[in-house]
Amino acid sequence: MKLIAKYETEQKNLTAEVVDLEEKLSTIRQYEEDVALFMERLKSTLMCRSLHVRCAWS
Repeated sequence: MKLIAKYETEQKNLTAEVVDLEEKLSTIRQYEEDVALFMERLKSTLMCRSLHVRCAWS
């Protein structure tokens, strides 16, 4: 196999790997955003319940 053919094959493989890794990174970032949003909503819900309980006992 000629050197240029090896280079082109390697470039195609690396390009495909980069695309795959970028997709995985995008998925991970979306999961992180989803978890952050969930935690925000959970904290908000717990805070509201805490305030409601305090107000009820006042």
